[in-house]
Amino acid sequence: MVLGTDFWPLRAPDSNFIIPPEIFFYQTRHFSRKLIWLWNYSTTELGMNYFNQKYTLMTSSYQMAVLLQYNAHDTLSSEELITATAISKEILLQVLASLVKAKILINENIYQYDLNPNFKFKKIHVPLNQPLKAEVKAESLEVLKAVGEDRKYVIQETIVRIMKARKTIKNRALFQEVISHLSQRFAPNIPDIKKNVG
Repeated sequence: MVLGTDFWPLRAPDSNFIIPPEIFFYQTRHFSRKLIWLWNYSTTELGMNYFNQKYTLMTSSYQMAVLLQYNAHDTLSSEELITATAISKEILLQVLASLVKAKILINENIYQYDLNPNFKFKKIHVPLNQPLKAEVKAESLEVLKAVGEDRKYVIQETIVRIMKARKTIKNRALFQEVISHLSQRFAPNIPDIKKNVG
């Protein structure tokens, strides 16, 4: 999904994530477009032909970047994966833990991750794209902050509109009118309205 920044209050994560060459084609075809990838929201479908049966892995972008490193190697260390993907160590460890839990990777040595040649799953589609705890917490705080900021301006606009129409009004009546005006969009709190009454 490609949307303008006007539609979603989301920002690209601060990371030096290395785009895998397998998906870099979009920017080479559309070089005149400015594209900001939101890796933390992206999901991919990754075909896996390494095992006797073909599987389609439903992964996050970070899981995809890690798994693509195994096209050239059967065994990689966490340090090699950090160097190859530029994913932060905290997030990479969560990604690796999810892949080990799904039994796609084996982690017999503490810092060594091997492809599991005996991987089996009941279905052809393997869902792996579970949100990472660190990412989810940071994203939800950022989104809540952006939504709160947007609502503040909407409340201010509503107060100005009501005051222009009424000239004078008591606080309690103003609060009730603001709530009734905005009830279709969201339910404003009285403390939020009080902050914006100047």
